[in-house]
Amino acid sequence: MRYSPAKKLERAHVIMGQSEDAAVPRGKRAVRLGAEKHVSETLGQITSELLYAGLTPEYLRTVALHSALAGMACGVVALVSGVSLIVVLALVVPVVHWFRVKSMAARRALSFERDYTAFLLALASSVRAGLDPLNAMIKCVELFPKDSEVRSAISKLKVDIDSGRTEEAAFGRFAEDIRHPDIGLFSTAIVLARREGSSLGGCLERLARVTRQRQSFRRKTRAAVAMQRMSAIGLAFIAILIIGIQFIGNPESLRVALATDFGFRAMTIGTLAIVSGIIWMIRLARTRI
Repeated sequence: MRYSPAKKLERAHVIMGQSEDAAVPRGKRAVRLGAEKHVSETLGQITSELLYAGLTPEYLRTVALHSALAGMACGVVALVSGVSLIVVLALVVPVVHWFRVKSMAARRALSFERDYTAFLLALASSVRAGLDPLNAMIKCVELFPKDSEVRSAISKLKVDIDSGRTEEAAFGRFAEDIRHPDIGLFSTAIVLARREGSSLGGCLERLARVTRQRQSFRRKTRAAVAMQRMSAIGLAFIAILIIGIQFIGNPESLRVALATDFGFRAMTIGTLAIVSGIIWMIRLARTRI
C-alpha cells in the first residue's frame, strides 16, 4: 500500500514511540479484526486513488449509480434475449471508472512534474540568496500559472501554515494528493534542513537533476515500447479483418453460429478475450512515473 509523505512521517513517529507490549488477538477475534483491517485498507486504497485523481469520495456514489443503471439495463436485455451472459457486461462500468480514475491521477502527476524541476531550481536559487525556504516557496507561486499543480500544492501549504499547522506537518503534507516518487524526498529534505540547519540549495539541485533523468528515461522507454503498442493495435485489426472476411465470404454460417446459444456465447467470450488481451498488452507497454 502506498503512503503519502505526511503519512510516512506520521508512521515513522508512531513506530519510534510505539510500545511492543500490545496484546495479540487470537481466534475468531483475530480473524474478524483481520477482515476489518483488510476492508479498511481496501477502502483506504480506493480513497487514495480518488485523492490522487483530484476527486472526492462522493465520486463513489456516481460509480454506484452508473453500475446500478448498467446492471438494470443488462438485466432487461438478458430477459428479452434469453442470454444471461449479457449481465456480465454490467461489470464494464466500474472497470471503466477505475481506469478513468487511474488516468486522471497519471495526468495530474505529469502536470505536476512539468513544473516541478523549475520549482526546485527557483527555490534553490532563492535559498542560496539567503531567503527563508518557507518564504521562498510561497513566493514561487507567482512563477506558475493558475492551473499549475505546483502552484496549487504551494497554495495548500500556505493554507496549512496559516491555519496553525506546524511546519514539519505542513511540509510533510506538501503535494500529498499527487502520486510522484520524488515528492517524499523533497518533503524529507525540507524537514531535515529546517530541523538540523543543513544546506538546502545543493540538495534541491540534485533532486531537480534526478527528476530530469527520470523524464529522460521515460522518453526513451516510451520510444522503445512504441512497437509493442503497434503490435497490439495490429492484432486487433487482424481479428476484426478475419471476422469481416468470414462475413463477406460466408455470411450465412456466421448468422447460424450467432443464432445458437453456444455460438453466441463463444463469440462473446472470444471478443472479450481479444479486447482484454489488447488492453493488457497496452497497459504492459505503457510508461509510468
